[in-house]
Amino acid sequence: MRIIITENQKKKLFRNGIFVRDIPLTESKTPSFLLKEEMVLINEGNIQNYVNNIVSKIKHLPYNVKKKYITIAISTLLGYTSYPIIQSMFNNVSDNDVKEIINNTTKKKKTIKLKDPRFKDPTKMRLSNKGWTHIKNEETLQLKAYSIGDGMITIGYGHAEPIKTSNITVGQEISKEFADSLLKRDLKWAADGVRRIFKDFKKQGIDVSITQDMFDALVSMAFNSGVGGLKKTEVIRQIKNNNLKRAGELIRNTNINKKFPGLNKRRDKESDMFLSYLNKTNNIKA
Repeated sequence: MRIIITENQKKKLFRNGIFVRDIPLTESKTPSFLLKEEMVLINEGNIQNYVNNIVSKIKHLPYNVKKKYITIAISTLLGYTSYPIIQSMFNNVSDNDVKEIINNTTKKKKTIKLKDPRFKDPTKMRLSNKGWTHIKNEETLQLKAYSIGDGMITIGYGHAEPIKTSNITVGQEISKEFADSLLKRDLKWAADGVRRIFKDFKKQGIDVSITQDMFDALVSMAFNSGVGGLKKTEVIRQIKNNNLKRAGELIRNTNINKKFPGLNKRRDKESDMFLSYLNKTNNIKA
């Protein structure tokens, strides 16, 4: 299909034969690209490219001018996506001034008010039915207790406890109903642990909002690797810094044990779950 551009459109898109988007900014110019030409990128779902273009144009400007333009860009983007996504995209760029501006903006806001209702306070979240089903499907139901020689006895949906203190003996069989009750108890423990991590953030003056899928993915990891194991990961450090996209990407290679190759597939699913809304937001048209 042939696209015909009128003379008026050419004047808007080109200056002296140069595409407007490629013209670098000077301090005296108004940031019209934040509201006009670059909007086509947002409408195409290319929010990261929108951010990259802004950063490339302001890289030679004074710090305070960069701050002004970034503030306008953030205000524009908040009409299309949430603050954590915006922050993660600005933190993906190489300009240290920009990263500092973004991080300082976060520190000044004890509570980040998000326009996207899907991002909620994780200290008040509960595992969803979708998350419950995911975890249950990842665990092979074993109604007869067994031990792999690690000092633990395992039964049901991956329920494990020390042999020395367990009321269950190796070879003992339980009902499916009892296995479900053990799973319910274990998942409450995992969810409580995830909530504690975010409560610790709050005690440090850091508020992070996440989606239900993100919470479910973290509970799945806590159930599989232990709350202590999850807390020590780079995934949690990135979440603490509101770098949600990076955190989701890191899940794929977190706490992988070569003895259990099935963990790779499990981590891929948890990563996809964690990133589901972020990826959807980045790919749909506004």
